[in-house]
Amino acid sequence: MSGVAADGLALEYASDALKRNEEVVLAAVDQSAKAFSYAAPALRQDKEFVLRAFAANPDSIMYAAETILADKAFLLRALGLQGNDAMAKVASTLSGDTQVDVTGGRPLPGLYQCDVKFSFGAFEQEILVNPCGCFRFSYGRQMNLLKQQLSPPLLATDLPKGDDWTTCPIVVLGGFGREGDENDPIMFKMEKIEGPVIHWKASHEPDSTPDSTMTWTYFGPRVDKTAGCTSST
Repeated sequence: MSGVAADGLALEYASDALKRNEEVVLAAVDQSAKAFSYAAPALRQDKEFVLRAFAANPDSIMYAAETILADKAFLLRALGLQGNDAMAKVASTLSGDTQVDVTGGRPLPGLYQCDVKFSFGAFEQEILVNPCGCFRFSYGRQMNLLKQQLSPPLLATDLPKGDDWTTCPIVVLGGFGREGDENDPIMFKMEKIEGPVIHWKASHEPDSTPDSTMTWTYFGPRVDKTAGCTSST
């Protein structure tokens, strides 16, 4: 267990018994989404286990069995959007870089293009947001994608009771370009939604990263993420 928890891709060389072990596979997937591709076929075809893996690491669903990925109804369920008539309507027609309007006044689970601009550089990446608001963005010091988590408002008075996912703490490249604790997140607050684009602005950050901004462009209830994180200065 400790081996795959430290390096999820080590699952490739594990015994068949370990590849069938749900807890071992989940530990590997938590460290690396691609580890799911080395799990026993039975687990990759098991809808309930795919949901557990998706909760542990949203990117893991890309490595589920092809029959799972072709099941639109299941993908809507995995994203928590099975009751969203608008998303269900567009799910069967999405492809390529089709953009979808964000409804409901808050981020929706699904696929986004995330673009972040800091004083020390810019980062862009496709992200998969699961129903818990979890996603992976930017690389840590072991070159694994870092866990990120959407949050409720910082203050209960920020938005009407019941609204959430309006703040987004982002840890970037283990603190690259910043001083202090490398795990301290830069806090982004949602400013507005314009069609398919969510605009965020840093609400509290170190002096070394002024005026940081972020945009998310929604590609809808999809899980076909294709690219890793890239950066520029």
